[in-house]
Amino acid sequence: MDCDIASYHVSSFDYLADEGLHLAALDVPPEKFRLPTGEAIEMKYNGAQLGYPSLETSSGTSSSLESMKIYPSECRQRGTTYRAPLKASIEIRSNGVPVMLMSSRCHLRGLSRSQLVAKGEEGTEKGGYFIVKGSEKVIRLLVANRRNFPIAIVRRSFKEKGKLFTQYGVMMRCIRENHSAAMITLHYLETGAITVALQVNFIVSICSGL
Repeated sequence: MDCDIASYHVSSFDYLADEGLHLAALDVPPEKFRLPTGEAIEMKYNGAQLGYPSLETSSGTSSSLESMKIYPSECRQRGTTYRAPLKASIEIRSNGVPVMLMSSRCHLRGLSRSQLVAKGEEGTEKGGYFIVKGSEKVIRLLVANRRNFPIAIVRRSFKEKGKLFTQYGVMMRCIRENHSAAMITLHYLETGAITVALQVNFIVSICSGL
C-alpha cells in the first residue's frame, strides 16, 4: 500500500498560502498608539498574499516573466532558498484630514439656502476654508509660473551661474499628473550657445552647451 505522507504537508501549505494568511488577519487586533504630536494612529493587518518563486530584480521586486521563474534544482545548485514574495496589507488610520467646506467631502455641498440655515450656516455660504479646533482657517494662494509653458525672462542672477553666462534665459516648469515638478532652464551664453539646467528635488544639474 502506497502511503503518500508528503500530501499532508503539501495540502497544509496550500491552505496556508490560499486561505490561512488571509484568515489570520481576523485574529490580529489593531494596534493603537499616539505620536509625540498627540495624533492618534491605528494600524490594522488586513491580510497577506504569497506569490510564486522568482528571481528578484536589482530593486528588490520579483519579476512575473516566464523566463524569470526559479526552480528548486537551481536553488540547490546556488545554495539559495526556494522562496516566494510575501505581500502584506496594512491599513493605517490617523486623526483624519481637515475637510474644506463645500468640497466634495463636505456634508453642506448641494444643500439649499434654507437647508444651510437649518444646519447653522449662512444661506450664502461658499466654503473654501477649513475649521481647525473651532477656528476658520484659509490657505493662502501662491502665484507660480504657468505649468508646462516656456517663459523668456531676463534675470541678473543668471550671470552668476558661471563663465560666459548672460542674464537671458527661458524657463519652463514641467508638471506631471501627480503634480510633482521639475524646472528646466535654457541659459543663453555669450558665445551664442545654449546651456540646459535641470532642477529636480532641489538638485540642479547643468548640461553642456548646445
